Amino acid sequence: MLDLLYNRKAIDNVNGTPEINKKVMQGLVGEVFYKAFDDLIGLLRYKMTQIGKPNMPIIFHGYDYPFPDGRGWSLAGLHSWVGPWLDPPLTYKGYDRTTDSTMRLKIVHDLIDAFNDMLASVVSAHPNTYYVNLRGTLTTRAQWHNELHPKEPGFNLITKKIEAQIRAVV
Repeated sequence: MLDLLYNRKAIDNVNGTPEINKKVMQGLVGEVFYKAFDDLIGLLRYKMTQIGKPNMPIIFHGYDYPFPDGRGWSLAGLHSWVGPWLDPPLTYKGYDRTTDSTMRLKIVHDLIDAFNDMLASVVSAHPNTYYVNLRGTLTTRAQWHNELHPKEPGFNLITKKIEAQIRAVV
């Protein structure tokens, strides 16, 4: 994520410069990630053909919009073991949790949109391959356990969307 973000001070000095380097994002998400998912689908189809199920549906899902607020994962609140994931690069690049909270959300939304759009694009190029859009499923910070993982009720909402797609194609 560090390579994708412009430094906050550079944005202040060049009014109107986007927070994300769009060329780097296109290269990483639009090309590298696209190729990785395209190859994965090809490998899955190859393996499915080997077991006599060449047209088995493949379902991918994207991500919802998380809140980059510095919450990591902890065991019973005793110790932060893993994460945070989004906050450190944003903070390092000068995007303050408090004064830049709106800008931080916009950056994360742009990154999530780029990933989801790439995933939808690669899936659309393959028959019997489907994409579940999870954006907008979890709308409040309270639905998230930390920066990347929903709480159980949030997982239930996400599960319902994925289950609906499974039932539609199976």
